[in-house]
Amino acid sequence: MDLLASALAQALGTGETPHQVGARIGRQHAEQLQPATGTPSPAKLVQREMRQRGFQPTLKQKGHRAEYSLHHCPISTIAEQNPQILCELHRGLMDGLTEALPQRLQVIDFIPRQTRRQVCRVLAQLS
Repeated sequence: MDLLASALAQALGTGETPHQVGARIGRQHAEQLQPATGTPSPAKLVQREMRQRGFQPTLKQKGHRAEYSLHHCPISTIAEQNPQILCELHRGLMDGLTEALPQRLQVIDFIPRQTRRQVCRVLAQLS
């Protein structure tokens, strides 16, 4: 949650859009995603990172496509009050993480949840 809280504070204090802040932080953080041994797929690396951030992601992979379902928002109370800010921050984080991987994974759609019972969905494609 510290990464998300820091990103939110930066979005409020830098004049950048929430998406720009999230993407910048995602790119910076992507360096830490590189595995010490073995080479998991980029989709699995992103899933692991989102799990560590508290999103409880599941991943469905088929060919060059990946679909993430984010079952939990670690800052859901704030997100429900300001979805346009927090969802854009999360979208930026996903964009930045995926752009900075050596084998690029491109986010092609980000579908925020509309109610508490729904999940956010992120569709990505290996490019």
